[in-house]
Amino acid sequence: MKNLTIAAGESYIFTENAAFEKLVIGEGASVSAPEGKYAALTVDGVQLDLKPGEYTGDVKVTVVDYQLTPITGKEAGRKDLEGALVLDKDGVDESVSVLAGYVDGKIEDGAISGGRLVSHGDFFNGIIAKSGKYVIKDLTIEGIGHGDDDFAGHGVGIIAGGDSEIEFDNLKIYNQGILRNAMVVGGTATVTVKNSDIKVMGGTPEQIQEVTKIRPRKAQQAMICGGWGTTRCINLLNSPTVNFEDSVIQCENWGVLATDDTAAPTEWGQYTTRMNVKNCEVKICGDHGYGTYAIGAALTTFKDSYIFSPDMAMKIANETAKVTLENTKAEAGRFAAMFKSNQGGGLYCKDSELYSGRSLMIIPSCYPEIYMENCKIRAGNNTIIQLYDSDDPGMNSDGKEVDNVVPVKDPEHDVTKENYHDVKIFSFDLKDYCTDCRATFKDMEIFGNFYNSITNAQKPMMMGGPHGPGGPGQQADPSGFGLAGKDDGPHSAPQNRPNPPGGAPGGAPGGEPPKGGGMPPMMAAMNQKNYPQNLILTFDNTKLKGIISASRSKHAVDKITSDTRQEIYQIYDTPCEAVNNGVIVRLTNGSSWTVWGRSYITALTIDETSGVYSPDGSPIIMKVDGVDVVPEPGKTYTGNILVTVR
Repeated sequence: MKNLTIAAGESYIFTENAAFEKLVIGEGASVSAPEGKYAALTVDGVQLDLKPGEYTGDVKVTVVDYQLTPITGKEAGRKDLEGALVLDKDGVDESVSVLAGYVDGKIEDGAISGGRLVSHGDFFNGIIAKSGKYVIKDLTIEGIGHGDDDFAGHGVGIIAGGDSEIEFDNLKIYNQGILRNAMVVGGTATVTVKNSDIKVMGGTPEQIQEVTKIRPRKAQQAMICGGWGTTRCINLLNSPTVNFEDSVIQCENWGVLATDDTAAPTEWGQYTTRMNVKNCEVKICGDHGYGTYAIGAALTTFKDSYIFSPDMAMKIANETAKVTLENTKAEAGRFAAMFKSNQGGGLYCKDSELYSGRSLMIIPSCYPEIYMENCKIRAGNNTIIQLYDSDDPGMNSDGKEVDNVVPVKDPEHDVTKENYHDVKIFSFDLKDYCTDCRATFKDMEIFGNFYNSITNAQKPMMMGGPHGPGGPGQQADPSGFGLAGKDDGPHSAPQNRPNPPGGAPGGAPGGEPPKGGGMPPMMAAMNQKNYPQNLILTFDNTKLKGIISASRSKHAVDKITSDTRQEIYQIYDTPCEAVNNGVIVRLTNGSSWTVWGRSYITALTIDETSGVYSPDGSPIIMKVDGVDVVPEPGKTYTGNILVTVR
């Protein structure tokens, strides 16, 4: 048939594939396929929405079955995916693929080479990989339009799940639209991406308004916790492994490399989700977002790479999530690393550089473990670590008042040493687990300050899912905060005495594995409790110039609301005596602390090779419980300690 005209207002059902030179669909006409199937329109190889209009050229309508998402867990039931190439263990399944949407390429024996997948319509996937092993080279994917669900992978460039194993070489992806991710990976899939260029642009303000009218809560992701956006670039769920090598990966907003709704471990010390990044550039190319986000049992590793964001380079959240940097540079306009509800995962950095426009690391009421060796670091406001009461409004529709808690001493909390509690992480009952924040710096020179303004024990966060009421990532938004759709955010947490998964940062696994099995992150969040916290700092062959102190923190506003959300994490400190917020300093292996101002700490250990100094060489003023003391190598001091200079 050369031409087909569907009259205005007519209902027309395509029951089989068809090709035309000209297709006209009149205004108000309804065009569909039999139940359980969809009709995909392509014109000259470009997928378009099948809606009223006039189409000429190589016009094809392909009628195929909808596909079940290959993502497991909470998203397993979604069964309305559409895609150009559907891959399973036997090869490209031509019976359910819209092959007309793949042009100028070749498919044979588990290999796909060359060609392009172009979609200028909504909700259409380039590749749906359910199983099988594939090598895909020199492929170009372009998606202009909107997606609907970047958990189930509805309307993304590539979704890989099940037990699929795919290697991409010279992959080029350009997507633009709301929730139009480049890639979603789940199940137990293994995906490797080499020598590739991936870029995702979010929706425009006009598109956000348009989509919001049709699909409320799907159009924007305005994250209270440090950013705004409509589209992530990469999202990992369940238990996959994804490797990026020699590639450039960019996103306009929200986030570049994300993990979300990761599977809980069945053995203590297990990471279920892994992302390995080598010799890559990872960038936010717009105004807001994060470079990478790790959550739950996720381990993200960067080697020989570069991370940039005008907002924050890394978000490390929930349970034992961990990010490692080796020979990697991370730059951020606000914060290099933000921790949220982390319980003994944390950040490991070696031979790397971290720079931030404000505080280098912000730690609101959680217990990560931080290790840095031979790194260059610098904070725009000279604050290296900021440990403080969480100011995240979460689900509070009225916002969150800040700086209004008067510290009251908790008699069970010892500010002079590490504190341990029995905690539950995932479904594991852990005995004597460290609930203080610990950081080690080795072979470094540091100019900057360290503050702990934690006040009292805080109530555990109670949530219906890993991202709030209503299930996976679903956040209520009665507040006007702009929280819409799905979010990377809030969970709850503590930290570890038995070493975290993988052992202490950079070390071997440690501690006896407790008995227990996996538990969904949402249940783990309900079982967690926050405690008063000490900041424990170990300096190993490190020269530090700065203030180390307990403090009271202040925001520029009294309440974090939709109008003042940019003030979240913007903290200003006044050093003062500790109440529940102990600061423990250990100087080892030739370390020096040059004190630049009044520093209130609760324990100080100076080994035989280390010392405490003033900037001009004059004697240090130190008082322990009000008594003048001269700090000497080889001694430990505890109590209410003031260290300052004349």
